[in-house]
Amino acid sequence: MKAVIYFIVFIAALAALGIAGESDRVNQIIYTMPRETYYEIFDSLTVHGQRPSDREIADFYMRNYDHARD
Repeated sequence: MKAVIYFIVFIAALAALGIAGESDRVNQIIYTMPRETYYEIFDSLTVHGQRPSDREIADFYMRNYDHARD
């Protein structure tokens, strides 16, 4: 029974780390993209007054914009 509890705690901790990592990724993308680009994407993803989330904006940016890689 203890093994099951430890396994559940391990999975919960792993999930929490995954959520935190995804949040950090989104924040990093949003904070480093040019302001004009953010508003351009924001306007293009706004549908019937529904505002896009920062995650949607970050995903759109990563999929559709040319990124300079050093």
